[in-house]
Amino acid sequence: MKLSIVLPVYNVQKYLDRCVASIMEQIDGRHDLELILVDDGSKDNSCQMCDDYSKKYQNVKTIHQKNSGTGAARNTGIKNARGDYIYFADPDDYLAADAVAEILNLVEKKVNLVIFSYWDIDSLTGKKQKKFFDTTGFLNKTAFRDSFVALFKTEMLYTVWNKVYSRKFLTKNNLFFGDAPMGQDVRFNLAVYENVERLFLSDKCLYYYIQDRQGSSTNKYMKSRFQLKCEEITLLRGLLTLFKQNDFQFISLLYHNVFLDAARQIAISNFPLKDKRRELNKLRNTELFLLLEDERFKKSVSWSLLYKKKYSYLVLYIKLRLSMEARAGLITRRLRT
Repeated sequence: MKLSIVLPVYNVQKYLDRCVASIMEQIDGRHDLELILVDDGSKDNSCQMCDDYSKKYQNVKTIHQKNSGTGAARNTGIKNARGDYIYFADPDDYLAADAVAEILNLVEKKVNLVIFSYWDIDSLTGKKQKKFFDTTGFLNKTAFRDSFVALFKTEMLYTVWNKVYSRKFLTKNNLFFGDAPMGQDVRFNLAVYENVERLFLSDKCLYYYIQDRQGSSTNKYMKSRFQLKCEEITLLRGLLTLFKQNDFQFISLLYHNVFLDAARQIAISNFPLKDKRRELNKLRNTELFLLLEDERFKKSVSWSLLYKKKYSYLVLYIKLRLSMEARAGLITRRLRT
């Protein structure tokens, strides 16, 4: 079998039909291609929908398991896959019409890993942006490590859904997903990059990623998010040391972005203003923040307000920015209808 497409499913009845349709329109009736649906204990109609797909299509397999997280669902997919290559999609996104045919062409190159381009769709504005590499083609182990920082800056190395993995490569190196509550894609891929010997970069846009910026995170999730993001950067620093590609400015920029992300999460939380100010002050007074002295960061309004401890103004500024973005999205949608 050539390719196994693994789709973790959990309470996504609203989007599942669109995603599965985008796949089955390309693989229906193919005995050398399979779709593995891993229902991770869904409590909505997703569970029944998966069973219905399996009854309708011979090359769709549904596996039900108790809720264990996306990583565990993907691991189940790896263990049950029969294809020479494995592709992980997300159920709230969808594949381009020519994705499978292009993937099959790319895996003929006999590499450990294929990375392709994709479309980033803003759910608020409907704006479509192409994400791609400046260079394409084969990379061996040395060339990949030498260009790793430049490639990582493109943000193309984070996710799993724009990559196709050799099943033999994954099993040989015992590469599976962890159980972190977020950031599993990055952690998994960092382990992949440590072991990869040969890969191919493609400029073909084969996936539509729906970027949903609406809604706010819970307070518990917000607090753990910062720590988990910092842990990811620690893992990345270890990989850069192994690759002999230490870049302090790059790492500083990543930490800068993590701090601003945390500030945004605090600003949009349900905390009273005084609690938001307290949490922002804790963030501002961490040892790591005090080490991030960089002239580049002073150009950021959010960073400047955080640095100067203007917490009330920072909360107001972030909310205003989000409100303006939401309004721009509404206007854009009205213009299109």
